[in-house]
Amino acid sequence: MKIDHWAKPLTNLEGKLLGIELESRVDSDGVRVLAGMEDEVLHEQHRLIERKAAWFRDNDLYCILSGTASTQEYLPFVRYMTTSARTNDSQWLDDVGGHACTAIPLVSGDFEVARLNRRFIQEHIGNPIFPILIRNIKQYCDKVIVPIHDKNHHQMLQAAGVWAVQGEYKPIRFEHCDKLI
Repeated sequence: MKIDHWAKPLTNLEGKLLGIELESRVDSDGVRVLAGMEDEVLHEQHRLIERKAAWFRDNDLYCILSGTASTQEYLPFVRYMTTSARTNDSQWLDDVGGHACTAIPLVSGDFEVARLNRRFIQEHIGNPIFPILIRNIKQYCDKVIVPIHDKNHHQMLQAAGVWAVQGEYKPIRFEHCDKLI
């Protein structure tokens, strides 16, 4: 079994690094494993993050994980993406506008950050009502992340008050994430 760890940059609209999302991929005999390894992968992710804790703290960066939130207070820069109700301060709402996430956690969860669904963005970003939708989401959370691959819509996203974008830069191996600054 092999576990590869990738850092997906999260930047503001000017390109300043705000954090990275740690994504781990598990392969067994050349086949990607999608389930059954969550606890082992989360443990390995925490071990890797602990090694780079000073880098995250010194550069005031977030490290974002998918999965169940942990209460490791000594890693205050770690945030967990969730599609369900908020259970602690380290959770951010993921997949807003997607089929797996209703608006209920957004309007009732008091989340600091919400990340929109990639397919939702692809379908609606060119719609004139899109900036209004962003402003409405911001009524329920302070910061919105838009997963987007190009800069064509940056001016509109800036005017709408988007906090961050993700997907403009290719992921790099986690052990090299310090080269992003």
